[in-house]
Amino acid sequence: MIAHAAAHALEKQLSCVFPRMGSGEELVCDVAAYLLCPSNLLEDAFRSAVLEAGPDVADPWVSDIGAVVTAVARKLGVPGWIAIRRLADEALLDEEALYYTLGDRP
Repeated sequence: MIAHAAAHALEKQLSCVFPRMGSGEELVCDVAAYLLCPSNLLEDAFRSAVLEAGPDVADPWVSDIGAVVTAVARKLGVPGWIAIRRLADEALLDEEALYYTLGDRP
């Protein structure tokens, strides 16, 4: 959230449309996410969460994938949106499937 606020301060913006990204926000949020969830820790947390959830959850389109994202976020001590972003960045979960899980529809 500090990185998010810093992006607004740098752009001299007084409003926010979080969780949507405005100008300058995406880069600082990406940097913060990478610092908070390095690849090796993220992969370990993901493997552990999938093992705990069971074999069906390895399919990113199952309805319980949200539980895996929550478990990863909890294991790493980060907000869920950071876990989702990093899991998609590392191609551990299908980004489109994550959006469907969250209730967004194309």
